[in-house]
Parts: sequence; C-alpha cells; structure tokens
Amino acid sequence: MVRFVWRIALAVVCFVTLAPWAFAADIQTAKVYRDYPGYLTAPTCENPLFAGDQAASASTLTKSWNCPSAWTFTPMLGYHVIDGGLDLDNNVSMGLALGYNLTANWTIEADVRYTPTQTDFSGGSNEDLNIWTIAGGVLYHFLPEQRLNPYLAVGAGGLVYDIDNTSHDDEDYMAFWGGGVKYAINNSMAFRVDVRHILDYRSDNDFDTHDSSDWRHHLSAMAGVAFQFGR
Repeated sequence: MVRFVWRIALAVVCFVTLAPWAFAADIQTAKVYRDYPGYLTAPTCENPLFAGDQAASASTLTKSWNCPSAWTFTPMLGYHVIDGGLDLDNNVSMGLALGYNLTANWTIEADVRYTPTQTDFSGGSNEDLNIWTIAGGVLYHFLPEQRLNPYLAVGAGGLVYDIDNTSHDDEDYMAFWGGGVKYAINNSMAFRVDVRHILDYRSDNDFDTHDSSDWRHHLSAMAGVAFQFGR
C-alpha cells in the first residue's frame, strides 16, 4: 500500500505544484484580453471585479471570492455511500483539500478523504477497514464574482482499502466527476458543499459477492469551510 499511496500522492503534488507555472500566465492573459481589454495585468482581488475596490459598486461585498493566484484550504466532513457490491458499511467521511486558483474560474486541487468502515458479510466475523481516497482535480467556477458560486469538478487518483488484521491491502485507480457550490462568508472564507461520483476500477474483487464487474461506483457528499490565502 505504501508504494501505491506514494505514487498517487507524488502525481497529485506534481500536478498541483507545476500546473500554476505551466498554465496560469497564459490563461490569465487570455482572460484579460477577452473580458478586461483595458487592463494591462491579469485580474486580481484588487480589481473592480472583486471586493478589493470598494468604489466599484455598492455590491462589492458580494464580489469577493475565487481570487486569481490565491490558494485555498478546505477541511471537510460528510458521508461516503459505498457500492453495494463491496459488502461494506456506508459511513461518515473526513477530508482535506488544497487548491490553487489559476484564474477566477479555474482551480486545480489536491484532495484526500478518509472513511472508516467495516465489512458487512451475512455470515462470519466482520473486519474493520479504512478507505483512503487521494486525488487531483480541476474545478470550474461559474460565478466567481458572486457570493453564491456553483462549480463543476473532475479528476483522478487512487483509492486504498486498508484492511485491519491483515497485510493485504487493496489499491485501485479511480476517477471522479461532480460539483458543488461555495457561499462566500467574507473575502477569506466560504462555506462549501461538494458531491462526487467516484468510479473505482477494481484491480481485484475482494469483498465483491454480487457480480464480477471491474467497476464500482461510490457517492461522496462533503461540506466544509474553504479558506483563501496568498492573494
């Protein structure tokens, strides 16, 4: 499990670290000339689109979130609905996300989620089991200048079933798609709700008792507070 987790984590870290350098300048420049032809520099939270310019309009407080070139950190708590074919109990899930805003609309994000659960066999003893989800993704925000800001999210990574009382852990590759909404509390915080469909590609079929499909489907619903910094 350790090697698998390190491979996925390294890929996610490289994605989040290198993507801003590779894409941010071009994307922001394109956005400037498309939406702000009078600006010589990329939009920031000090531009009239955001709350930094109090003279922009009477509603500047609603124009405050998803500042370009800012970082976000989001602790989350929610619920993980596990594919019924795995014979595992659904349970509460915890997560952390670290993102970087390439522009007001586009964000890249690394995401780790943890779900403690146990096997749910009809006969015999059941074992405790922990599910770790490690992923890198891209978020597109539809209304970054508004207090209520819906978004779509897609990404990929790894999913680990850490089984207690055994040295055999199960590692899978996964992809996800979903979306959510952010509600700006102020310039630096936003309440966030996130729902994702996780596609789990099974490298083997431990816990599968109902069919032999290589694909399993999970649902993850999380809520938390996103903190924005470095703008």
